[in-house]
Amino acid sequence: MVYESMFGNTEQIARAVAAGLEESVDVQVAEVTDAPTEPDPDVALILAGGGPTHAFSISRTNARADAISKGAQEGEREFGLREWMAALPSRQHTEKMATFDT
Repeated sequence: MVYESMFGNTEQIARAVAAGLEESVDVQVAEVTDAPTEPDPDVALILAGGGPTHAFSISRTNARADAISKGAQEGEREFGLREWMAALPSRQHTEKMATFDT
């Protein structure tokens, strides 16, 4: 599971979802700046989470800068879920991907 959280809310939801999934499968949780852009071969599902509080869309640099100016203590201005997904390899993948927002 990969998440982007500026105020901590999405992180809390990501960890709660991961706790539920861990009853059935192995789960690794990573904040987007720590997430690998090359999934391990044994990864069957990537669950990505971000908040729509960033201008009703997946966050951009300017939206993250705005969140920081409003007191966000987490995340980075230059790198978020949008940039992480763009960095994923463009070849065929066997893993599935699902998303959630807060």
